[in-house]
This record gives sequence, C-alpha cells and structure tokens, in this order.
Amino acid sequence: MDNPSLKLQEIMGTYYPNFLEIYVNTDKAVVLHKLSKKELGTFFHEWIHFIQDITTSFGCYNAYVYFESFLSLGKKAMEEKDGISGSVSLDNSTNVFTNRYLLNNGWGSVANFPFSAITQCVNQSIRVPQYLVTDPSITEIPQCLVTTDAGKTFQFGALHIMESMASLCQRVLFPESEGSHPIHPYHIAEMIAELYSPEFAKNKLNIIALCDVSLMCSVPGAQFVSYLARIRNKEVPLPVCPEDIYDYYLKNHNYLPSYSEICEKTRHHFKGVLKDPKAFAAYRTWIDNAYDVAWDLRNNHPYFILDLLKCNNLLDAYSSFSNLFFKLGTPLLRNNQNEYNKYPLNASNKSWDVEFMQPIKHIGNMLVGGKRSCALKEWCRKSEEELVKQGCSEGMPCHVDERCDMNPSLRSLDKIRCPLGFVWYALGIPLMK
Repeated sequence: MDNPSLKLQEIMGTYYPNFLEIYVNTDKAVVLHKLSKKELGTFFHEWIHFIQDITTSFGCYNAYVYFESFLSLGKKAMEEKDGISGSVSLDNSTNVFTNRYLLNNGWGSVANFPFSAITQCVNQSIRVPQYLVTDPSITEIPQCLVTTDAGKTFQFGALHIMESMASLCQRVLFPESEGSHPIHPYHIAEMIAELYSPEFAKNKLNIIALCDVSLMCSVPGAQFVSYLARIRNKEVPLPVCPEDIYDYYLKNHNYLPSYSEICEKTRHHFKGVLKDPKAFAAYRTWIDNAYDVAWDLRNNHPYFILDLLKCNNLLDAYSSFSNLFFKLGTPLLRNNQNEYNKYPLNASNKSWDVEFMQPIKHIGNMLVGGKRSCALKEWCRKSEEELVKQGCSEGMPCHVDERCDMNPSLRSLDKIRCPLGFVWYALGIPLMK
C-alpha cells in the first residue's frame, strides 16, 4: 500500500500522507522549542503538508482512495477462510483502480531529468481508458503538460503544487532556507506563474494562495494553470491582494460543497478501519477533531494559510500557528533515531490515537505485498525497555519473538497483544499462513 511517489525525499524531512506522520532529520526529539532554526523550518514545511492532507479536497481524496483500497483488501481477505496464503488481489468492483487512476492523474508525474526552465505549459484533455470508466459522465479528464528547456515533458500536478506551496511558506517565515530546495518539484508552481504572469508572480503570497485553492480541486495542476490563463487573457483581473484569489474562487467556483462531501467520506473511512468506539476512542476522537477543525477553517476562516504566514515568531504562544497547532494536535513525530513523540490533544490522556496509523500502514503492506517481517519490531523493543524501566513487570509488555519476522499476524492470538496484533485482531481478518 506504500506509494513511493507520495513520499518525498528523506533528506531534511518528510510527511507521509494518509499515515499522519512527520519525519524530521534530527537526532533530538521533535520538540519544537528544542529544534534549531533550520530544523524548525523543516518541521514547518512538513506541517504544511499535514495541513494540505486534511484541509484540502485533494488531500482528503488521497486518503479516501488509500482507505478504499485498504478496506477492500480487508473484505477480500475475509474470503480466505483457511488463512491468507500470499498477497491479496483486488478487482475494480468498488472502483479501486478507477479512483487510483484519477488520483494519479491529479498527482502529476516526476521529472527525473535535469532542466533549468519551463518553455511551455498547457492544459489538455485525455480519455480515461475504457476499462476504468465506471461513470458515463467521466470519460475525459484534464491534465497539465509542461515542456522544459531539456526538450522533455512532465505532467504538472498536486505533487508540484504541494511542494511549491510548502517551500514558499517555509521561505516566508524562514528566509534563510532560500536556495535549499532544488527546482523540481519545489519551484515548479513559481516558474509556471512567472511564465503566465510575471506581475502575479511578484507576490509570493499570490502563488501560495493559488496553490491552496487549486488543491481544493480534483486536478490541481490544470486548475492552477486555468486561473493564470484567465489572468493572461484579461478575463480575470490581477488580484490586489492574495485574499482576492480565495474570494474569486468562493464566488465563482465555490469549492466548499465538494470539500465537505469528500471530507466526510474520508472521516468515515478513517474511523471505519478501527470501528470499536471503546477500544479506539482516542483515535476516533482525534480523527473527528481534525476534520471538524479542518471544516471550520475552510468554511469560516478562508484566509487561514495567509494568517499563519504573518507570524513573527512561530513559537509565540499567542501566534495563529500556536493556536492551530494545539487545536489540531499533531501527527506522530519521528526523528532520525526512529524515536517517536507527539503533542497530544489532551495532555492527561495517555491513550494511543495517531500511533495506530503505524500498524495500519504495515498491515496494508502485508496484505498487498505479502510482506512478512514486522517493521514495528524496534518500536516494540524500545517500548518494552521503557516499560520495564518504569517498573512494569516483565510479564506485561509484549516481547519481540520469531513470529515478528515469520508471521506477525499470529501476534493477534496473544493475550497481551502488540500494536500490530491488536489492530489485526480488531480488523477481524484471517491469519496469514
């Protein structure tokens, strides 16, 4: 279930879409006031990806498609009454392949070749392969094709918009990070904006705002370019301020109804994986809170991204960042020592919430790829050591053993289950053979 194209290079940091995890390349715990300015800038970049993940239509659709596949894998696994013998195969009966195709079209493609300039950028329509047409009204979809000075092309999409937006946001608050990101994919949106309207591109907040509203659409790249084309053709005036871009879309192409719909579908899928309201109460509360806050931001505070960028000091207790940071709670935070921490929604609640995304991720990989060895072994070892230090009896923590490499699903039979065993048991899917 891992999609390598959805992971960004783990050099300074990475956000893992769908799995609510931020990685920062530091040997310190990811505690904001302990990070260097450079590390804090990296964290902010990845935190913007988290915001994109839950507050935009494309981010929600990405998660929806992942969990649609995950839930379909679970249902298919249920048919193997005698146990799962290998990877579980899917068909398109629940539109899994169609949704993946549409998502990948919106995502764009990686330009794995060197270039220094964009010479052309145009929208075009492509036909959906007939075997993937499940809705007669969707037989053609737009995409944006970019031609470079290397004479090669790539498809401009959400990948470039998300990275350009996060990079720009980072540079606004951490100007010393200027020049630390390569052209692809971190400067593509800027280059396209300059190609269409140098006047528009002078204000970097204009580009950030256009990136943000473009992610409220199913094909962000084509949407980004269509707005710029209207400016170039004088069909839309240059914005006086970046807020005008949000106002234009909300008035003429209101994205709130479609966002509300996909937001609720995604919330339902997140909670549908772990259904037990008692065993997973904290997880389900975290998900509900995240999507409640996201809807409030989009519906009542449309310029909230621009407001975040007015912070003189990110760590100021009264800044708009601090307010939102603590209102949302955080994804799971990981450093380069594979040590995890988080800022909980409720400091007195020690229950797991976002941590459950780790076993979900690895169970998905096991079902779709037939992987056996559990990737959470080191986490369990460190947890056991910590619990023993705290005085927990040796019979209480779960011990890593040979099953963790040979067949982690067997851990679901234990009286005291490890995280993966607990989630496997909760899902109710058969054991792996």
